[in-house]
Amino acid sequence: MLHRRNRNNSANFIAVDWGSSNFRAYVVDELGRVGQRTKAHQGIARVKDESFPKTTRRLLGKWFNKYPETPVIMSGMIGSRQGWQEVAYVSCPATIGSIAAGTEKIVNHTFERDIYIVPGLKLARGNDDFDIMRGEEIQAFGALQELPPADRHLICLPGTHTKWVEIRNGEIVNFKTFVTGEIFSLLARYSVLSSNMDGVTYYPEVFAKGLKMAMQSDDLLGDIFKVRIQALLGKLRPPEVSSYLSALLIGAEIKSAQKMFGDIKNIAVVAAPWLIEMYEQCLAPLNITVTGIKTDQASVNGLLQIFKLLPDNLDEDIEIGNKADGVKSATPAQRFAWN
Repeated sequence: MLHRRNRNNSANFIAVDWGSSNFRAYVVDELGRVGQRTKAHQGIARVKDESFPKTTRRLLGKWFNKYPETPVIMSGMIGSRQGWQEVAYVSCPATIGSIAAGTEKIVNHTFERDIYIVPGLKLARGNDDFDIMRGEEIQAFGALQELPPADRHLICLPGTHTKWVEIRNGEIVNFKTFVTGEIFSLLARYSVLSSNMDGVTYYPEVFAKGLKMAMQSDDLLGDIFKVRIQALLGKLRPPEVSSYLSALLIGAEIKSAQKMFGDIKNIAVVAAPWLIEMYEQCLAPLNITVTGIKTDQASVNGLLQIFKLLPDNLDEDIEIGNKADGVKSATPAQRFAWN
């Protein structure tokens, strides 16, 4: 039997951000405070044979013993087709309420608690131009809790697939994905540049040189090869190559974002402190003010909002087939669906 949400437990719920590369989890109390946290390089891409219950028990078993019946809310790629249970996207424009309405309860598991998965978002721009995200939308709404009220907010969430998200009057109305992190990783590991690099480091002065090149040039593919030339000629030391390459890629990303989102005066960057610093260095010459927000804080803020907004009918047990049966999980009829 599944249990209803326990609002009187010292652990109100367990928040999980489960992406492609990493797993992060937090014990959250009634006031939204994080009591404990854990993380692992155990993204869904590393979970073999779809053994998500086994992985969950290994990563959260101690918390499950300590906090019986405490519900779990998961966001990120765990709700994708490659995840534990696919949850349909919600269409933009989207509010935190419409995302909560699209949240689904995981079925056919043996844990003595409710486990929910939050949907992602999809955006249709017309002419077969679509965009999608899972997890970043929760962080974007969580970041709003740390920002002063405004009709429009622009939020950058750097990562493997960096997102720039536009929020107007509490709705995500537009966003853009840039594969900045993934391209950097591929170039650093598998390209001709790999033999010229020594680790992933950040040298602000080298980063500034790469950024200047990025802002002056519209030839990213050619500029990437010039990184190798600079290294071969001794103008870049192996430990400096990653900083220069990062600047080229982030600079190209920012130039593209400016074309999409127009005049940008302020932006919130949700990331680790060192990555926030890199974006500040990129955006300062453009007279763009950056507010840095830690990823953990944004994730917990967003999932706390979802927890408070979960529809009551999600507390009712449902009987449906599992993923292996090819049966899509049941959802409330009135929920918002996307994708």
